[in-house]
Amino acid sequence: MQERQQSAVAELGLQALGDPDLKRLFDRTVQVVAETLEVDFCKILELQPEGDCLLRAGVGWKSGCVGRARVAADPDSQAGHTLLRQGPVVVKDLAGETRFRGPGLLREHGVVSGASVVISGHSEPFGVLGAHTRKRRDFSPDDISFLQSVANVLASAVERQRSEAALRRSEEKTRAIVDTCIDGIITIDERGTIQSFNPAAEKMFGYREEEAFGKNVRILMPSPDSEQHDEYIQNYLRTGRARIIGFGREVVGARRDGTPFPMHLGVGEMRLGERRMFVGLLRDLTYFKKVQEELLQAQNLAALGEMAASVAHEIKNPLAAILGVIQVLQDSDAIAPEYGDVIDELSLRVERLDQTVKRLLNFAKPIEADCREVDLVDVLEQIVGAVRNEEPFRRVQFQFGCKAQIRAPVDLVLFDDLLRNLIYNAAEAMPEGGTITVACGQRDEEVFVSVTDTGLGIQPDVLDKVFRPFFTTKRGGTGLGLALSKKIVEAHGGRIGIRSEPGKGAEVVVRFPL
Repeated sequence: MQERQQSAVAELGLQALGDPDLKRLFDRTVQVVAETLEVDFCKILELQPEGDCLLRAGVGWKSGCVGRARVAADPDSQAGHTLLRQGPVVVKDLAGETRFRGPGLLREHGVVSGASVVISGHSEPFGVLGAHTRKRRDFSPDDISFLQSVANVLASAVERQRSEAALRRSEEKTRAIVDTCIDGIITIDERGTIQSFNPAAEKMFGYREEEAFGKNVRILMPSPDSEQHDEYIQNYLRTGRARIIGFGREVVGARRDGTPFPMHLGVGEMRLGERRMFVGLLRDLTYFKKVQEELLQAQNLAALGEMAASVAHEIKNPLAAILGVIQVLQDSDAIAPEYGDVIDELSLRVERLDQTVKRLLNFAKPIEADCREVDLVDVLEQIVGAVRNEEPFRRVQFQFGCKAQIRAPVDLVLFDDLLRNLIYNAAEAMPEGGTITVACGQRDEEVFVSVTDTGLGIQPDVLDKVFRPFFTTKRGGTGLGLALSKKIVEAHGGRIGIRSEPGKGAEVVVRFPL
């Protein structure tokens, strides 16, 4: 009999280890216990939050009892008494039992004898395992030891499942935090191999997690950092001297298409068993850098405007006096003919300086657009018609890309300055002649005007600088034309951009709302 009981415990132990389904384990347990002890009834009671016990599994009970029948867990029932004693309880004759009355479930089924043991738990008992008979029976110490061994198997299985469920909940919670974090989170092992890659990192670098997993973290770095990273990790593992681990600093990352971008990187170290792991927390600084640059530029422009206004006012009056003297000299017969060309050249240079001063003053003062609705196509044709015979446009052909009438609100004076400046720039980019195309159109709630030339184009490394004040690529240029154009466009609530390839000309596009 003892060998049979040991074999039954071994069988249930193997099932508990190999099958995570507690219901199947409970159903097999009550069957094995009933067959091994040769009893009429076997039950597993689970302690409920309400304070009673639910019949989770059983054999011998009437149909519908398992999963529904409840037993009081107070000291007046065998189950409650067992839980109170925290030890085995044996009943030889339920009718003569004086320690408790016995629950209705046992009495309804004609139970006479029985034995029950506690199924323990980590913080509180899980419930009770019981075996009962309709005839009087003396349960031996071996029988009780067998029941307790089976209860211990159940307790281990229950606790393992609870621990695994708690671990899954913890992992799910951690995963939810990682997946919804706005910062990139990446883990690598001590060889630099990517082990995890959250959605924010996917968006930041352009790789999907399954693409990045197993790759060396070098793929996220531009040169020369990508070539030096493995050596850095090995030096840290060998010496313990950290350059970035445990600290945070600004570095440069590389997107999937190779585009570099600024980011803040903090690296922490952890251990998973014997494995050394590193966790990187990354934040894309592209937007912050742009805002920072725009704020700095706005501050510089404000200071520059004040200085420009002051300088221009200081120069304007002396320039007017010089121009007056030159005009007197040009009208005078006292100047020798051989000096006439010199006077004319001097006059041209002073007039150019006077135009620069006027631009400085215009740039320095705030611009407010006094808009009224006009026929934009008609305005563009008038402006081009007025300038096409001027010197810069003698070798330039004009084309129009405006096919339909467009009514748009603009300040005619400012718009004239804007378009003249754009087409003058286009002409100066074509010293050997070419074609200027002026186009306009409407998309949704915006109007656009574009000026395209077939000139020299703009180098990519200066394309983002052309709207800065005093930045110029032209010999003798002031660098104020496009900066002033940008102010005029912004006064209309619009925006201006430029596209260009070296040797293929440039296109300036202005967009403003209707």
